[in-house]
Amino acid sequence: MNLEELFKNLGKAGAKILLNKEEKKSEVVNLYEISSANLLPGILKRLVSEGEYNKAENLLFKELNEDSSEEMYSIALDFYGLLQGKTDEELRNGDFSREEIAQGLEEIEKVIERRKFRET
Repeated sequence: MNLEELFKNLGKAGAKILLNKEEKKSEVVNLYEISSANLLPGILKRLVSEGEYNKAENLLFKELNEDSSEEMYSIALDFYGLLQGKTDEELRNGDFSREEIAQGLEEIEKVIERRKFRET
């Protein structure tokens, strides 16, 4: 197996594991084009499904502070949408609360406003 084939197989496996995505015959995953914005939604969903809400939120804000683009803003809103769909008991079991969801959404707005301010 040559190096190029090894990378292709690694990309297929990574996409399957991280993004829950099966490769289609015409689809090739290019490792050089994968960014945190590509991987982050899958990682956040995985952490949420495992009840690791705080770990997911910390990762989200780490990435959001490095990249406060509209795409990251959308990822953040999707993340909090997932949390809002959890029952109070599920949130408690994950050491999280509805108040923390509201605080997180407020903090995201502040990050986006800082980005807009820097752009002007």
